[in-house]
Amino acid sequence: MMKIFTSILLTSLSAMAFSQNFTVAPSNTMDEQINLNVYTTTTINLEHNAATSDSVEITWEIIENTMLSGWDYSWCAYLDCFGSNITTGTFDKFGPGQTAFFKVNLNPMSVSGSGYVKVKIFDTNNPSMIDTLTYNYDAVLSTNSTELDDKINIFPNPVTGNDVTISGITENSSINIIDLNGKTVYSNTASTNNTTVNVELLNKGIYFLTLSKEGVYYSTRKLVVK
Repeated sequence: MMKIFTSILLTSLSAMAFSQNFTVAPSNTMDEQINLNVYTTTTINLEHNAATSDSVEITWEIIENTMLSGWDYSWCAYLDCFGSNITTGTFDKFGPGQTAFFKVNLNPMSVSGSGYVKVKIFDTNNPSMIDTLTYNYDAVLSTNSTELDDKINIFPNPVTGNDVTISGITENSSINIIDLNGKTVYSNTASTNNTTVNVELLNKGIYFLTLSKEGVYYSTRKLVVK
């Protein structure tokens, strides 16, 4: 009887030792249809399963990337965000009751087509437990948006002073400036075809300037503030 009990106990401990300390939500595969010139963030959460009180450290690695040339994209591994040139790293540790995430930030700009990114993740202390996160994208380009986008000019860019001028805007368009974390840091409405935007309060870095009319985006440009 003791031998049977010992065997069951060892089996249970072994299962606990090698079980994954996080769960993937809502799914390990995300399919997104992206509109032209729209900045999109796709997030897959990694939830601590609370089977242990220990914190979890996740290692991530980009194993496949077919994103199209001309697309602007980056990723965030929990609390840290990286340009597309960074292809591996580790999450900050997270414990019971906490949720980490891996998100892909994408703007297809004026390039239509399909692409995907696959990310291998695993517990740094238990590398045999591997999961793969897949982000699939399909971007469609409309002729009308292309014509409107061709009229847009932004000067100067990079911005070295306090102001940037946007010409060729459709009147009453919404102007938004978005940082690499997906946060809107500037928002206004253009009453004329030529508008000056003050960027004095923006930190140095890379942003996306988007233009839309009645909820339809027709232009996105990368804006560099120096």
